[in-house]
Amino acid sequence: DLALFRVKHDVFSSEKVIRSNGAVEKELDYLRKYTYNEEGALLLKTTEFLDDKDRVIVKSNGDYTYFLPDIVYHVNKMSRGFNQLIDVLGADHHGYINRMKSALMMHGYSADVLDIALVQMVRFLKNGVEYKASKRSGDAITLRDVCEEVGVDAMRYFFAMRAPSSHLDFDMDLAKEQSSNNP
Repeated sequence: DLALFRVKHDVFSSEKVIRSNGAVEKELDYLRKYTYNEEGALLLKTTEFLDDKDRVIVKSNGDYTYFLPDIVYHVNKMSRGFNQLIDVLGADHHGYINRMKSALMMHGYSADVLDIALVQMVRFLKNGVEYKASKRSGDAITLRDVCEEVGVDAMRYFFAMRAPSSHLDFDMDLAKEQSSNNP
């Protein structure tokens, strides 16, 4: 779907691979000096850096939180010679910024090596009515669906004409309209 949208990845990193090669356990060993146990869970002392609260990296049942493999991914990318990281996240993930910067600082990196762009949700309109999608019910509109209906160029333009931090009402009828109303 991303190739159809003309987005190319040089490297695609799978969380499954990150979790399967022992890197998470190695990172956990490295981070031990920044952790403590609380009610059976292992917390990372991110408040010693930039965060407003310490974060669980291993739950009381022994499962890793998503934060731990995310740290592994970011540290791995820095170790491959990158000097700047950019994450694109939904606006509801603003709490992630200082926790990840804190984890990178635990490895000696400056907080400035990570830029996070927070993007707003997109509301799709069709026939003048909001297209309601629900992950729980399996009713979703995919990138491919929109590209096939309105065209890749129109979709890319509608996204590019707004700042990622601003809300977008994507009117699918307008995107297909052959008139001066269509930007």
